[in-house]
Amino acid sequence: GVNAFGGEIQLADFNVRDWATPYATFSLGSGTVRDLNLLELGEAFNFGLMSGILQGSIEDLVFLPDAVSRFRLKLQTVRRRGVPQYISPAAIDSIKRAIGGPFATVGDLFFSKFYYDGFGFTGSLKNDRFRLRGNFDIDGVEHIIYSRWWQLPRVRIVNTRPNRDYDWKRIFGYLRQVYTEDPVPEGEK
Repeated sequence: GVNAFGGEIQLADFNVRDWATPYATFSLGSGTVRDLNLLELGEAFNFGLMSGILQGSIEDLVFLPDAVSRFRLKLQTVRRRGVPQYISPAAIDSIKRAIGGPFATVGDLFFSKFYYDGFGFTGSLKNDRFRLRGNFDIDGVEHIIYSRWWQLPRVRIVNTRPNRDYDWKRIFGYLRQVYTEDPVPEGEK
């Protein structure tokens, strides 16, 4: 187990093959995520700010030193007293650019944060085919993030490609680029 970002990540069945070669392969049978603080995570990975507590699981993770080749994961926020659930426009933009395509609708771009009621998704990668599902079905639409009518300003992010593949190489390239860029601008902190 690893304590990080205010929470805990438990890993099981970790394996390394060909560790002394450039083709080393790392695998993880399963893992759980408990109580990760999204503010700390967003600041560390330069993804924009989002507040909430994240829980979930990851299974069948296989990666090389420079690429991820397989996984199944399910992540979702849980409510905690004293921890607001909101997302900044920069984080919305990061999600939009990572996944690609128009899927976010926000109430008003003049606000510095948007409140949400739930954030969660399920994803899988196998043979360069990445599938994403929103964890919340609202009126037959898969939502990755949603707000209630009283939460103002509100945000809604829906999966516009249900049951279709996303471009994993582009997503991974974007995430790698974001991680290596400068920290979040001072106005976002």
